Amino acid sequence: MAQQREVIARALALQELVREEAPRTESQGNLTAPVVKALLDTEMFYLMVPAALGGLEVDGRTYLEVIETISAADGSTGWCVMIGVEVNGMLGVNLPEDVARRILFQHGPICSGGSAIQDGTATIEQTGDHYRVSGRWRFASGCHHSAYLFAFAPLYASGQPVMKDNVPTILMPFMAREELEFHDTWHVSGLRGTGSVDFTAKAVSVKPEMVVSLGQAPLQPTTMFRLPIGPWFAMGKAAVATGIARGAIDECLTLVTRTPSFSTSMLRDEARIQLQIADAEASLRAARAFLYDALQDAWNAAEQGRPVTTMQSAILRLACVHAAKAACEAVELVYHAAGSVSLFEASPLQRALRDVHAVRQHMMVADRYRQDVGRVLLGLEPQESLF
Repeated sequence: MAQQREVIARALALQELVREEAPRTESQGNLTAPVVKALLDTEMFYLMVPAALGGLEVDGRTYLEVIETISAADGSTGWCVMIGVEVNGMLGVNLPEDVARRILFQHGPICSGGSAIQDGTATIEQTGDHYRVSGRWRFASGCHHSAYLFAFAPLYASGQPVMKDNVPTILMPFMAREELEFHDTWHVSGLRGTGSVDFTAKAVSVKPEMVVSLGQAPLQPTTMFRLPIGPWFAMGKAAVATGIARGAIDECLTLVTRTPSFSTSMLRDEARIQLQIADAEASLRAARAFLYDALQDAWNAAEQGRPVTTMQSAILRLACVHAAKAACEAVELVYHAAGSVSLFEASPLQRALRDVHAVRQHMMVADRYRQDVGRVLLGLEPQESLF
């Protein structure tokens, strides 16, 4: 496994470039070529790839700290790194070892993406020694710089869905980017630079070795992939939010040393500003402490080979949801504290405000999961899927 300090140092070294490229990333709707090259060269997308394959296989805390570090410089870039890390990791632990090694390392570092959200009908059917995949999927973050994309699709045979225990059988094919068609659908207020467009597969041929059954046990059982799937998906989104908040607070601290019009003192001398900065810092630090504490509890269980309990999973999910909420509140505080300069497109604060609220819209950190956590705390069963 990679050393924590060395991996975080790589992320810190990328901040200046990511920050400089952020306006272009947003205006063009996807990561710029210099940023993509830097992320690939530093193997940022390999944080969850098993060490047995040659990946970094970092611990959970290091993963979140890297995502926060990149997100503090630019939310869209942090989001794309988070997605690329997740999907490269999924590819690395779920595909046969020789296949995963070939895809991830044969031609140098790559990034992978994909989507579980289908738009209309999607199908995967076995035809001879191949599968055929058709359908359209939404929210394919990072697809512009991804070599492979996954999709969730129900298995069909003879024109009918294949059922198991009255539930459709869902498969996850990994498809080469050049086999797919992309649609310019990502016109949004926040996280504009993630390029989360729709994509279509039209009878794309996929080898069986590139298809995973949803819910199958990982072929490379790393600690990261022993965590419950819901909180695992949620914690990276939470880290993007807290990273954006940290960047926003730091940016505000550089702005409050000016003296506004019709005033004789700096903004930082005003009691209102002092309180807003203090509240933002307290909110963010408290949320991060909860997130890292909950993760460590679940991580210890997974690392020791013990099942992560429903209570541990619930607390980690609650920490993720709370972190996203607290990050939004912290960014709002410093956005208002900085005054009218926050309005201008040149200000990172207006982008942070839009980006952090876009993160909170994601289903994995949705408020509705708080109710399920309450149910667990009260001794009841959770009701939401992907809890």
